Amino acid sequence: MEMKQPPILIEDSLFDVNQNIRINVKTTSWGNYIEVDNFFKNYKDINKIALTIPCTRLHGMYDVEENGQDYFDGRSYFYFHKTILFHDVVKDIIEKVYSIEDLTEQTVNLGNNIFTWNEKSYEENKNNGYSPHTDGENIIACLWYMNEEYDDNDGTGIYAPPPLYSKQSPWISNETLIDVMPAKPNRLVIYDGSVHHAARVGKRWISDIRHTMVHFLSYK
Repeated sequence: MEMKQPPILIEDSLFDVNQNIRINVKTTSWGNYIEVDNFFKNYKDINKIALTIPCTRLHGMYDVEENGQDYFDGRSYFYFHKTILFHDVVKDIIEKVYSIEDLTEQTVNLGNNIFTWNEKSYEENKNNGYSPHTDGENIIACLWYMNEEYDDNDGTGIYAPPPLYSKQSPWISNETLIDVMPAKPNRLVIYDGSVHHAARVGKRWISDIRHTMVHFLSYK
């Protein structure tokens, strides 16, 4: 009988944090956010493994037929049964910079955001924005950029609060971009989850797969 190969087992050490992380507090018109560069020791390995995990669609306006045909926007997760080092590092940074106490992790998991699209979909939507959204009130959002290369305009767009959308689609044309949190390999950005934001998905993601990871904490 042929021996079946089980899935790989992921050790906590995969998510070890570099000792020489660089923390920078950015002051903007919409509030302060934190950049933490050179975060994970093994970010390339994390990225490689994340791209092997099957994904599901988000609910709501993201759950449309075009997703999976004209473009791909999926979610998967790294599950943890306890907090490990990166949880403590993130929490410590937030408490010190924002002077917030009583932080609570919504879950101990890391969510993977996986995006790519074909050229036809890009040409149809290149002048539209990928729908701004919020993560909720009293939420601190943590977002890691996990690709090895980015263009100058890559990152996360910050938008003025939009009107209610009239169609069931993530692509909109009436948003007002007010700022961009620039992407950089192995960079973590920490920001107020109530701010309207969206991924910047440019032409390079026709030939590459955009990977970010998210983690959320709440406070009173």
